[in-house]
Amino acid sequence: MYIEVNHSYIGNAAKEFDNYVNVINRNMKSANDVVYSLVKKDWKHADAVAFQSKWAEQERGDSVTEKMKSSLRSQANMLRYAENQYKDAQSKAIGRSYILW
Repeated sequence: MYIEVNHSYIGNAAKEFDNYVNVINRNMKSANDVVYSLVKKDWKHADAVAFQSKWAEQERGDSVTEKMKSSLRSQANMLRYAENQYKDAQSKAIGRSYILW
């Protein structure tokens, strides 16, 4: 039995996870800007303060958004680790095959 893997695809997947986290960060920054602008200029009421407070929870570490980003980062790190393990195994196998010649 043998394993066939192109480790560069694993690394590319990790980069895509990182890119997705960056997209989430940009989108959340844009949404934050809209919310804070709205509350500061166009919505002055106790409801606005309550909404802003609730919205601010999105930036806490235990928010769904932050948990999702953390999970994606963790998965990307696992993929990078796997990529490096496969690279190392491939390199060792090539080195050993030269000995057989």
